[in-house]
Amino acid sequence: MKLALVLSGILLAAPPLSPAAEPPKEAGIFYFDHDFRIGFDFVSDLEKTARSTDTFKIGSVGTEVSRTDGRRFMIGTPQEISLDELNRTTTYIKTGETDILFGGNSILVSSPALPSAVSDLIVRSQLGYFTVGRARADLVTGVTPGGKIFAALDLNKTPGGRWSPTINIVYGIDAGGKKITATESCFPQGMSGFSRSVLERSSLKDRNILISLGLGGRLVSNVIGMPADKAIARLEKFKTDITALGPDDLRYLWEWSRTRTDPIPAGAMSFICSNIEIKDAKFAELVKPYVIKELNGVRVAFVSFIPPNAAQLADLSDVPVIVKDPIDLGFRSSLVEELRGAQNVKLVVAIPQEDTDFHFRQIPGVDIVVGSKSWEKSGTRREEIALDSWDTEFHIAPAALIIRDSRGVGGVTLGFSESGALKTVRTQTIPAAPEDILYDSEYDLFKEQIIQHHFGLKETLLPDPRKIYKDPSHPRVYSQLDFKNIVVSTLKERAGAEIAFMKIQPFSSNVPGDVPASLVRIWLGEEDKVVRAWVPGSLIRALMPKFDFKLAPEEDTGYQKYQGKDYFAVSGLGPEKRISGLPVRDSEFYLAAFPARLLKETDKYPQLKNARIAGYEEKTLNTIVLESLEKIKKDSGGDDRAWEAAIKKLIENKPVRKPVWRLNLRDISLQLSDTGVRHTENFSQVSDSRLRTSGQTYFQGSGKLFSEFYSGNLRFDSGVSADYGRITLRPKDQPRTETESVDQLLIENELKHQFLRYNGFLGPMVLGPFLNLAYDTEFTRQPGLPKRKIVRGRAGLKLFEGAYIRELYTGLVTEQEYTYNPARTKYAAEVGFGMNMPLPGTALILTADGNYRNFARSRFDTAADLKQRLELNFKLSTRLYGDIMISPFFNFFLATGKLASGTATNIMTGFSLNYSRLFKLKY
Repeated sequence: MKLALVLSGILLAAPPLSPAAEPPKEAGIFYFDHDFRIGFDFVSDLEKTARSTDTFKIGSVGTEVSRTDGRRFMIGTPQEISLDELNRTTTYIKTGETDILFGGNSILVSSPALPSAVSDLIVRSQLGYFTVGRARADLVTGVTPGGKIFAALDLNKTPGGRWSPTINIVYGIDAGGKKITATESCFPQGMSGFSRSVLERSSLKDRNILISLGLGGRLVSNVIGMPADKAIARLEKFKTDITALGPDDLRYLWEWSRTRTDPIPAGAMSFICSNIEIKDAKFAELVKPYVIKELNGVRVAFVSFIPPNAAQLADLSDVPVIVKDPIDLGFRSSLVEELRGAQNVKLVVAIPQEDTDFHFRQIPGVDIVVGSKSWEKSGTRREEIALDSWDTEFHIAPAALIIRDSRGVGGVTLGFSESGALKTVRTQTIPAAPEDILYDSEYDLFKEQIIQHHFGLKETLLPDPRKIYKDPSHPRVYSQLDFKNIVVSTLKERAGAEIAFMKIQPFSSNVPGDVPASLVRIWLGEEDKVVRAWVPGSLIRALMPKFDFKLAPEEDTGYQKYQGKDYFAVSGLGPEKRISGLPVRDSEFYLAAFPARLLKETDKYPQLKNARIAGYEEKTLNTIVLESLEKIKKDSGGDDRAWEAAIKKLIENKPVRKPVWRLNLRDISLQLSDTGVRHTENFSQVSDSRLRTSGQTYFQGSGKLFSEFYSGNLRFDSGVSADYGRITLRPKDQPRTETESVDQLLIENELKHQFLRYNGFLGPMVLGPFLNLAYDTEFTRQPGLPKRKIVRGRAGLKLFEGAYIRELYTGLVTEQEYTYNPARTKYAAEVGFGMNMPLPGTALILTADGNYRNFARSRFDTAADLKQRLELNFKLSTRLYGDIMISPFFNFFLATGKLASGTATNIMTGFSLNYSRLFKLKY
């Protein structure tokens, strides 16, 4: 595992020097980037060594801001000494010597020395990447012109350069009872100045071109605070011809351009990004899909591509662009054909951004690819390629793929025949020789700002994860998911929501040990409001494949897994995909807290259109999280174990089962019709039934209201169900006739206990015993019969709380019937079900329930006693308005008697209007 702080910077201008001559039939393409990096190469080896032996343990890890000039490394916490004062320091006094390990971009020094067995393990561990060497270095004391004193490590053999800020990692080690302090320092890379030779050659614009790989993006806007017009002006001082925009640059440039009221001046520098469709006319004038330049009489086209997931990488939801996939064959072919055909270009140069050069290694028609960055030491790559028949042969790979080094400045010299055919390509990175460097003191300011932005706040807000997790397989630093779990856990608690979720936007900066507040701010990203909204279960179910709950060991911190992809961290929903222990149902609404920018992604998640905004938190997401972390540390009262336990709880993000109380208006439905006829006596011969019918009124309504209480593994439901229907016939000159189609009033209480979770072909459900007690009666008694009065008890086993299957049960029934005198007791066996599921690809919801009851025989049986009863109800609903549904239905009832012969049935079909609402009183 390599830990790296990878940042992007901005190169500064310098006055152009006198140009040098170029060969008559050659052309040059020069480029520079704006990257800055601090990376550590030994930290993972120390961790592996500590895990491989019991005699070597890392007790603590910390970071400190330091300084280096490439030869000397400050030791300990330096005084407030400016880089300018250090660069003027010439007095160094040797105070001793020490052993060091060096390799990659790091050195490792310890006091006292590491045991030889440990250093041998470190040397062997890096054999697959680079050679680790042993050396002696001087311990020196430096004295600045201002009289400030500092301690440093002097490598002697390495030429010194300009002083630069860096980071030291300090390890507290226990080696068999021996206390050792080891310090790892590294060479900062990038932002080391522009090239004098590149500036001279690129100033000859008839045969050379200068390309800036990016504008500066997030760093110059958020860290340095530089307006885009100033960043543009700096590049123009270099006489930069083309700026190839990255994802962050698009947002940076758009935010600047939309605030301008005056027209954007047309400068000599062009901005290109080839695989975007721009929806804003003003922005489309600024950013072009390609630029064509004539270099020494040869027409050369320059194209630039961003990754297809750039909208996720840089959150381009506010930018009026649509990102196209650069590897799409139709898109590539049309672009190359336009350049080669209508534009008559001889050479195509592709500049992929964000390490997407692998997309362009097999694209017909692309000749040169200015590719990814290797971060190797500058000036180490040189290549010359002869192309005898390049223009006459078919080829799918480019003639040259340029790998940029740590300095990020380089060039390509193109050799052409008299007809303009490409014959040779010479690529070269530019070494950082002192005589070639054009350096401005503002580079020092920028580097200091970068370090202050990441490590300026000394207070730590997160404890060393090594102290939280003793499991050696867990990353030694906070993973992307660890931190996002902290955020969503905090949001859920702060907003009082049932669920909280947010996208995992990965951060590239990471350090071992306690995490400073400034780095936590960077991990949080840009400020955003927190919205509280009632969101449909259909949205949560749509997001479920994107919710991540645990990283696999091989995924390390998860940076590669999450970069540019839509993954979400979630709190309140566990791997079992339940909220408060209950299944997520599409039609149910849940109070959720999430960043407000997600509301803009209705094209990607159309279920967001149905979200009901409940309000916004007064403070931003970043403020909420920072204040919460500060409070956790303060409440721990200096007890590191309490602090670590509180953060561990947030990281583990386990759903807590709390008592839940809901008032569920499960259904209110109404069917009503009235037919009135008058003066039809003279139309009896007309063959239209509407003139021969009798007046009639049909009414039927039903309702179910239940209180649902959940506590731990218990659930208690109590409620009432009512169904009543009546048909009234009013024939002319005859008595009115009334008939009831249904009449039932049911008051019931049910207690369920879940003791087993089931996940099979019916989906996730829970299994447990249930006990139901009900009183079954009617509103009005039937003519000539007593009013129905039954006390019914049921007990059995039930599968319940499924996402689609509400219940599936079997049990025994006892009825105490008080309809007749004397009262009688009946026994039966019963099975039943209930389900509610959306039909895929439609806006329809299928609701069904039913039960079958078989009564035991008794010597007291009468003609009024049933042997069997079967009830089935089906309803297909679609939303009419709000919570009002229109539903065709089919109800079926069948009964057989113990003494009565035959089978009686009742079938009812029709349409109804339904209304339901769930009131969450406690969650």
